[in-house]
Amino acid sequence: MSETLPKLAVIGGTGDLGGGLARRWAAAGYPIIIGSRSEEKAKGAAEQIRGEVGGRVEGMENAAAAAAADLVVLTVPFASQKPNLEAIRDCMTGKILLDATVPLQPPKVATVQLPEEGSAGLAAKKIVGDSVTA
Repeated sequence: MSETLPKLAVIGGTGDLGGGLARRWAAAGYPIIIGSRSEEKAKGAAEQIRGEVGGRVEGMENAAAAAAADLVVLTVPFASQKPNLEAIRDCMTGKILLDATVPLQPPKVATVQLPEEGSAGLAAKKIVGDSVTA
């Protein structure tokens, strides 16, 4: 079944949100790439997910994960959105970006603080440009 499903890169897949999504998608048969700034950390998270739910799960550094995937899912804190997208945008031409970022900024992390673009999604689109569907 996974031969027909898109390969998903979860950038931030070592965290709670990204790891949870990766587990569910892997259990559903999607091939998953865990992306992290640290390839070693990504591989460790991928091994843990494979042990828990099985499936085709591998770990890579963020840019390599984005390059190898059909669809990229960003699951990082708002403060990390821009640097992560800048690091992977050249690997994403023609791909789809699903950005789960919520604009929460310290010290008021319980309150959404909209960026000047109006939303985290619009901020992401500004960073990745028109060659990526965001």
